[in-house]
Amino acid sequence: MKAIKNRSNRMDSKRKISFDKVIRFVDSLEKEVGIPGCSIQIMQHGEQRLIYYTGLADRENKRKVAENTLFRIFSMTKLITCTCAMQLYEQGRFQLNDPLYLYLPEYKEMKVYTDRTSDCQTIVDAKNPILIKDLFRMSTGIPYDGYELPTERQITKLFARWDQSLKTQSVTTREVAKELANIPLAFEAGTHWKYGMSHDILGALIEVISGMKLEDYMQKFIFRPLDMTETAFHWERKELEKRLAKVYTTTSGQLEHIEIFDGHYRKESAYESGGAGLLSTLGDYMKFANTMALGGTNQDGVRLIGRKTLDLVRMDHLSKEMKLDYNWDHQIGYSYGLGCRTMVDPQKGGCNSSYGEFGWSGKAGTLVFIDPAEELAVVYMQQMLPSLEKYVMPRLRNVVYGCL
Repeated sequence: MKAIKNRSNRMDSKRKISFDKVIRFVDSLEKEVGIPGCSIQIMQHGEQRLIYYTGLADRENKRKVAENTLFRIFSMTKLITCTCAMQLYEQGRFQLNDPLYLYLPEYKEMKVYTDRTSDCQTIVDAKNPILIKDLFRMSTGIPYDGYELPTERQITKLFARWDQSLKTQSVTTREVAKELANIPLAFEAGTHWKYGMSHDILGALIEVISGMKLEDYMQKFIFRPLDMTETAFHWERKELEKRLAKVYTTTSGQLEHIEIFDGHYRKESAYESGGAGLLSTLGDYMKFANTMALGGTNQDGVRLIGRKTLDLVRMDHLSKEMKLDYNWDHQIGYSYGLGCRTMVDPQKGGCNSSYGEFGWSGKAGTLVFIDPAEELAVVYMQQMLPSLEKYVMPRLRNVVYGCL
């Protein structure tokens, strides 16, 4: 396997780099693509290179995107959850090759569908135990909701019941993991890659090993050390009404506001989704991204994880068979690490970023690029469905790296 090396080019910090091309590209997203409002921040070598806000977070009330705007970061939550888990890994609390059932016993005797097609309903005992590394690399056989696979259809029913429960008494993170264990797997663990609920289960694993609720753990070991005061699972309703960006879509060329059920963000909710549940601001999430870009320890000496652990996270963890499943067009050149995309073949993808550049995105189009080789962190925030990620993500990456 090709080794990942950290290369700190301090000379760049002495040379003024213009990111005007980035501003022009972001402006074009509003004018030419139709994104109503967005923001971007770039840090390199622990120094801010660019911060830019444009457009509206709430078109109906003319509220601009600003420093205090809250965004649903959805799956960018995953990077923080996986970092929490790797902190416990560094403490010797688990091994990546440990069976999950050693910690979550409900996963000991799993069932699995004998075929991945929607027509086959045959269920048998699973041969492979789910390993903890399967949670990180999305190879558990536990997808998101959907209608193509039998497992997806059953999880769709669970989602509907969980959303309904938020109107009365919310399920907990631990209860979600237990209920998912009752559904047959879509495939034998460790044989395929399938995006899904694995990191929500990882959140439950963190709770069991640490003895803390997931958000309490994040607050103690991620948010407070980094002074991330604007990132959390649960919020007061007044704060949500005042600061949360609205989600929009484009119908027949016209922007329309989409009503999103935000019950799990409210204080009365008990569910803390390790896969998609956090709200954050541009600057707050950058505090996390910048720390990872500096090798796991920021310029103030705050350490989240060790440099070698971070190298392990951003290595390629997919088998040849799994790579056939990880085939998203806008991520050509990337493979999947321990909870993140990771650049493994810039030539194949036509990418100008570094080998080992990593990150992820959120359902509504939030993005993060982290590059320890360049000590570079890029965070971009918007709220659109569909997210237009296929257009925005590769172009934004190439524009940013074109400035270096």
